[in-house]
Amino acid sequence: MTGEEVDEHLEKTDDFIRRMHQLVSEMGARKKVQNLVDDYKQFLKANVAMLKSQGVEPPEDKDDLPSVVEENLDVDEEHIEMFEKWYSIIEKVKEEDLDEVNEKELYELKNGSREFISEVGQDLREMKETAEEMAPDVDPSEVAQGAGDKKMPEAEEPDEEGEEK
Repeated sequence: MTGEEVDEHLEKTDDFIRRMHQLVSEMGARKKVQNLVDDYKQFLKANVAMLKSQGVEPPEDKDDLPSVVEENLDVDEEHIEMFEKWYSIIEKVKEEDLDEVNEKELYELKNGSREFISEVGQDLREMKETAEEMAPDVDPSEVAQGAGDKKMPEAEEPDEEGEEK
């Protein structure tokens, strides 16, 4: 093998390594974007779940969600600001401007979102447990057996004037 051939192979190897580094970087960026989008969706879903648990119908448009949450839930101003921060980050992701995202801000936002999601989960579990404690302790099979022994009363047909006979 000549020195020229060795140089050619070294150059091909360098090109290959550069391409692999580029692919690894792209994969890391894609994973980061996917994680951001997933965290944002979880944040939105937790807010919707909290609204539903309070008997409030969530808005059709996600842009209306912050105002509906502010009106109907007992949350602080910091929570409402989280919507704007998430919106800003998602816009940067859409514009493929991920380098503009402040890592410290993002870390704090993700932590705040996770805390809220955890609190919502805990609140919903407590509400479910409370509802179960309030329900009577009745075996459905016993009720069904008892109902099978009894005859349903006959309903009378209404006459032409709508009164029962």
